[in-house]
Amino acid sequence: MTRRSFPGAAVDAAITLARLPADLALSAAGEGPVASLVGAGVDVADGAARGFAGSLLGDEQLRRDAARRLDEAESSVADELAI
Repeated sequence: MTRRSFPGAAVDAAITLARLPADLALSAAGEGPVASLVGAGVDVADGAARGFAGSLLGDEQLRRDAARRLDEAESSVADELAI
């Protein structure tokens, strides 16, 4: 692991750990529109945190991961709200 990638890996681990309680609660809640929308909200917060950290650290991999997560969350919300 290069010095440049170590901070990104640390951020990844910290965000994964920080979202663990929400992920466990969502798993226990089961499936449904509310759980899906709350899950998308958690994914948006995750993506925003990764994007912010990626910008601060100059870590392109974190920024790409953030953009992917934000796109997936947007898609999930759009699918859930489709009539």
